[in-house]
Amino acid sequence: MRAGSLRERVAIQTNTPSQDAYGQPVESWATTATVWASIEAVTGLERAMTSQQQQVIAEAVYRITIRWRSSVSVKQRLVWTIRNRTFAIESIQDGTGRHEIVLLCREVQS
Repeated sequence: MRAGSLRERVAIQTNTPSQDAYGQPVESWATTATVWASIEAVTGLERAMTSQQQQVIAEAVYRITIRWRSSVSVKQRLVWTIRNRTFAIESIQDGTGRHEIVLLCREVQS
């Protein structure tokens, strides 16, 4: 892997259980690492729901490559902070020789 291809900074975040003042569970994410990445759009999909719902769903899949890390899992997410975009990790593909990891991610609309 060439270092020059990793031009974007992404934060790897892990869901940390927490509670609000009333003891109700709250989704909270903590950054566990900030790494350099290559981000490439793979597919984009837009589909309309049934006529009763009148809603359009847009979905985009990205290939995000980072240096090899043993601690990345599909329970985590990535945040591309400079573009204010969040990605759910769908699958992890180890690169050759433990030099890189290729993550197939779906963009999360927040």
